[in-house]
Amino acid sequence: MISSTCESSASHTQDCTTRRSTCPRLSVGAVPARDGRDLSGGYNGSPRGLPHSVHVDDEPCTDSLHAEETALLNAAYHGVSSRGTALYCTHSPCKACTGRIINVAVVAVVYALPYRSDAGLARLAVAGVLVEKLQEAGCLPTEA
Repeated sequence: MISSTCESSASHTQDCTTRRSTCPRLSVGAVPARDGRDLSGGYNGSPRGLPHSVHVDDEPCTDSLHAEETALLNAAYHGVSSRGTALYCTHSPCKACTGRIINVAVVAVVYALPYRSDAGLARLAVAGVLVEKLQEAGCLPTEA
């Protein structure tokens, strides 16, 4: 079991998700944390300075960055290493994001809701990244 920084990371993730995500299809948030401290935050949306994407159907957006990418890039932008962190996410990461998670040496991923594909979770397992589905009530959003 992962030693959780649930209260700080989850509240930050919820804030990122509900207030910052620019995707009308699915709001996702992610926070890398180490030693009980949030290092950065990320949400799914357009790259910095670009207009928000517009969805005309339920297909995934190809113009936006994913929350996990944004969280890891925001940490790097501010000179903070994500090495050895736990990444708290509202949803399990997609396969593409897991490559980034593995390459920056995140050691654990904690998520609340499953993504539509479990290919990302399988890839994390092969890479030896600890994965935990958050069961603690009130930490992250639950499916309605």
